Amino acid sequence: MLRHVTDLAEEADRLTHLSGGLALPLSELWVGGDLLDGAEQIEWALVVVRLDIPADEFPHLALHPAMAACESFLRLDKRPIDARWRSRQVPAWDHVVRRVARVWTAQTGTDELLLRHLRNRTVTNAMIATPTPAELREFLTDELPRAEHRLAEVLDGYWESEWRGAHRGHGTHPEHHLWRAAEAVRSIREALAGLDI
Repeated sequence: MLRHVTDLAEEADRLTHLSGGLALPLSELWVGGDLLDGAEQIEWALVVVRLDIPADEFPHLALHPAMAACESFLRLDKRPIDARWRSRQVPAWDHVVRRVARVWTAQTGTDELLLRHLRNRTVTNAMIATPTPAELREFLTDELPRAEHRLAEVLDGYWESEWRGAHRGHGTHPEHHLWRAAEAVRSIREALAGLDI
């Protein structure tokens, strides 16, 4: 499975060096889940894809047009990868994926040292980004209004033909936007409530 992550980082490196004016907002790739836990068998690699898009335009679980382009160029649909998408303005971790390690950035390329540690199953906690309870609460408190605003936008436009046309394509339909916006609000509220216990 690590081979797929390595290939993904190499593909990202190629994308950042393409000529011809192609500009994708790909910023960073992080791994989480079983890859960090040293599981013997991994069916899907969890990869967090951070995009250089403002957080207000790209709240939790939102679908952004740039995702389809990045997914296509990285061939994510051809790899056993569970991609989680984030704005670069928010942490790579969230309330669902709390332990992540960065394997690639647009500025410095692939982190070969981390890949070697992943391969040898010698990743230490110092290599992994994990939020403190205070950091997680701050993230959720900041993210909830963005998610609620996104849900309101989707509900306001859902039955308008122009909105529906603009939110269809690349395998997605208006109902995908609605479900994801509602699920984002619900999951953030539940995570915040869980922190209060």
